[in-house]
Amino acid sequence: MSIFTYTTDLTDDQRATADGIVAIAVEHSSECSHKSSHSNPDSSIRELNPDCVTGEKSCRIGYVVETFKGKVISKREKNGYHDSDFFATVVTSENPIELKSIAYATTRGWTYFNSASIDASEELQAKVEAHKAEKKAAWNAKIAAEAADLDSKTPTVGKTVKVISKRSKIAFGTTGEVVWFGASQYANFRPNSHTDRMTGLNPNYNHPANRLADYRVGIRLEDGSRVFASATCFEIVESDKE
Repeated sequence: MSIFTYTTDLTDDQRATADGIVAIAVEHSSECSHKSSHSNPDSSIRELNPDCVTGEKSCRIGYVVETFKGKVISKREKNGYHDSDFFATVVTSENPIELKSIAYATTRGWTYFNSASIDASEELQAKVEAHKAEKKAAWNAKIAAEAADLDSKTPTVGKTVKVISKRSKIAFGTTGEVVWFGASQYANFRPNSHTDRMTGLNPNYNHPANRLADYRVGIRLEDGSRVFASATCFEIVESDKE
């Protein structure tokens, strides 16, 4: 099958790109003597009667237009508070693979003649799955690389840091080894949509390197004493010692 869309106004583009067009119903105008008590298209009649109304308020033939034949790979339904929308994911290009989500029906209006069914071949389905796996691997590699870069910028235990804030209680330029790294008692960690991969945003948003103000660092000085300050007061001068 494919995606089937009902319309009474066929465009030149639809005629040129459709995989099939079939007349399936007649919509009689309010002025027509053939109009039934209900206003829905009559699928039992596929041709206009000779005495149907013409002109501005003319009776119309309804067509089902078939598109994306052999290209539908999945369907889904999105339910809202009052209505539901129906989507089909189709392949718009095979080399390279390109996908598009199309809304083919809804309960927000009269779309009862619209439908879709999964009809992509096993070969095409396999190509799409391989494409998705490749994109997922690239995404995971990107996120892992960014996480590693952020880790290198986080003043965690074992790294040598220098005080770069003149407002800190620790003297500017003081260096020491990080012996403690943890959340500040004033930190305000809240669930954030940026951590959700489905939003398309980076899950490293809440990485400590991006939220240094929420962390404190304890360093050991040359005399063995320990002092603490906000993580924003330090810069890394030496990575973890092995």
